[in-house]
Amino acid sequence: MKKSLFLKTLTVTTFMLLGINTISAQCTISGLNSNYCTTSASSTLTPGLTGGTFSGPGIVGSVFSPSLAGPGTHTINYSICSTSYAISSESFAPTSTVGTCVTLSDDSESSALPIGFTFQYFCTNYTTFNISSNGFIEFGATGSGCCAGQSLPNTTAPNNLIAYSWTDMNPQSVCSVFTYSTFGSSPTRTLVVSANGLYHYSPSSTLPVTAQIKLMETTNIIEIHTTTKPINSSYATTMGIENSGGTIGYAVTGRNATSTWSATNECYRWSPGATCSISQTTNVSPSTISVVGNNSICLGSTSSLTATGNTTYTWSTSSNSNSITVSPTTNTTYSVSGTNSFGCVASSAITITVDLTPTVTANSSNGTSGACPGRTVSLSGSGATSYTWTGGITNGAAFTPTSTNSYTVSGGNSCGISSSAITVSVHPLPTVGGVASSASVCSGVSATLSGVGTATNYVWSGGAGGITNGVGFFPSTSATYTVIGTSALSCTATANVPIAVVTTPSVSPTSNPPTICLGKSSTLTATGATNYTWLP
Repeated sequence: MKKSLFLKTLTVTTFMLLGINTISAQCTISGLNSNYCTTSASSTLTPGLTGGTFSGPGIVGSVFSPSLAGPGTHTINYSICSTSYAISSESFAPTSTVGTCVTLSDDSESSALPIGFTFQYFCTNYTTFNISSNGFIEFGATGSGCCAGQSLPNTTAPNNLIAYSWTDMNPQSVCSVFTYSTFGSSPTRTLVVSANGLYHYSPSSTLPVTAQIKLMETTNIIEIHTTTKPINSSYATTMGIENSGGTIGYAVTGRNATSTWSATNECYRWSPGATCSISQTTNVSPSTISVVGNNSICLGSTSSLTATGNTTYTWSTSSNSNSITVSPTTNTTYSVSGTNSFGCVASSAITITVDLTPTVTANSSNGTSGACPGRTVSLSGSGATSYTWTGGITNGAAFTPTSTNSYTVSGGNSCGISSSAITVSVHPLPTVGGVASSASVCSGVSATLSGVGTATNYVWSGGAGGITNGVGFFPSTSATYTVIGTSALSCTATANVPIAVVTTPSVSPTSNPPTICLGKSSTLTATGATNYTWLP
């Protein structure tokens, strides 16, 4: 009676390393020069084996661009890996089964075991594998594979496997049933995984399978050597390989999940498609020249200019030396071009600035050479790089002159010193007074305020404002008005002028009595003012 299907998942660690493949005669790159200039034309690269990918600085598709790569030594890579395999029948040649034994029970899988080298399987590198009790090995355990071989490819787990007789098997926990060992020396080592008398689960203890899986270093060839595999019509059995996603599989014809096949003393080989990994280096030379030298001189002096980075040089002065000495009288630009050992042409330029002895000018902060008493002023020089003043003042710093005085500034640069003088005159304050048209006015009556003295301009403030010098206005209340007089040098003085505003009276007359007989008298009374005059 067939047992129930079940899966047991084992957790393992798979180490993935980059393998190194032997380069065949066809694994080549052509079209890449050993040297380029950054201005050189791009090169189209041609691989010996097509279908791969170029990579590296300056690579776009299969074209190398020196300007894109930039100066320096660059490594260009080409790699190709095919996920296709060719199946062929080969000579039966099993290897000694001596090795490390692995004890497995029914429907179980081993932990990660060492391959002994890096093996590339479907373009992925592996260093470990797992043995399933059900007739296959696997890279990265995903299940025991109970209880019959699947048709390859199949996305259902297990995947990433090599099956010599995948069906429901029972190793009966005997250590000698499974062994593995790595033979040979690098780079042609071989891992041999052996199943020695592995029984089918049903019928029990009958129909043993003896077979080997061989994994070969560098070539990544897979071989299955079968000593005996009897027919077991109870279960479907598979011989073949499958990738990790279960999307690509290569099974032997007639042995893909069928129950009617057997094998005796035979070998099948799975050979991977073209694989190539190659690198070449190239050098890209820079397209600039370094020029050093004094780029600022005094009139009549010389400057030495030196170009570096190339092997030959031509200056705009027609000199072919790497160094030239020049003595320009005005600002001048000198250019140089050159060729390096790879024939790359580069160019550069430098401008020499010619400086003169400075022409110094003395300047006042208020734009004139005058100052008001008690006011600050600052003096500064222009035309040079540094300045020194007489009179104990600092360039550009404010100070308060107390009397008219002359100050001299000395300014210098790398080419010499010159000087200039300025006189600061301390001007007197203007005399300022104010005159009102009347010291007292009635409300509603206009008044006039006028500034007098030595000022050139007068400005009034106070009261309700809006007062113009010498122009009548109507004060509403008594107030003191201030006039500011300004001289031509902006020196100012002030004066105050009061104006009293008297309110116009409102008179109210009364009579007592208002009506009299002839010959009688009446008293007339007025209020609202301070004195009265009656008419008639």
